[in-house]
Amino acid sequence: MATLFLLVCAGAFFWGVTNVLEKRYINRQAGVEIMVIATMLGASAFSFIAQFVMLGMPQIYSGFWLPFFVSILVVFGVRYWELKAQKTEEVSIVAALIGLTPVLVIIPSFIILKELPTPFGLIGIFLTTLGIYSLNIKGAKVELPTKLQLIIPQRFQRHILFWGAPFFRLFSTQGAKLALLVATLGAIGLTLGKIIVL
Repeated sequence: MATLFLLVCAGAFFWGVTNVLEKRYINRQAGVEIMVIATMLGASAFSFIAQFVMLGMPQIYSGFWLPFFVSILVVFGVRYWELKAQKTEEVSIVAALIGLTPVLVIIPSFIILKELPTPFGLIGIFLTTLGIYSLNIKGAKVELPTKLQLIIPQRFQRHILFWGAPFFRLFSTQGAKLALLVATLGAIGLTLGKIIVL
C-alpha cells in the first residue's frame, strides 16, 4: 500500500512539473497546440505499425470501431484545448479544473456502463472536489456577476464572492471554461476507453 501511495505521489509531482513546463513553453511558441497534436498523431501511427510488425494484426471484435474513433477525437480535443486553456489561464487553475475528470466520469460511466462508485470512491470524489475547490479560491480576481449584484444585499456580496469565486471564475475566463471542457471530454474519453478494452 505504501508503494502505491508513493507511486501516486510521484505521478502527481511529475504531472505538475509537466504542466508548468508546458505553460512555460507554450507562452514562448506560437502554434504549439497544432505541433502537439501532430506529434500525438505521429506517435499513434508509429505505435500501431510497431504493434502490427511485432505482434501481428490484433483481433478486433464487433462494436470496437465506433468507440475507438470517437475516443481518438476526444483525446486529441482534450489535449488541444488543454494547451489552449494553459495559454490563457494560470496553470494551477487549469490543472485543478482538469482534476475534476474523476468526479465527472461518474455521469457517463453510469449512463453508458451502468457503473456506480463504491463508498470509498465517493469519499475520494468528495476529497478531490474539496481540494480542487480550495485551490480555485485563490487565483485571478473575479467580480460578482452584475445580475447578482442587483439581487444580493451589499453586506453579503463579499462573502458570496469569496466562497463562490471558483464557480464565478468558470464563467469569467476563457481558460477556465476550456479547462472544464477538457475535464468533461476526459470523463467521456475514459468511459469510451473502457468500452474499447472490454
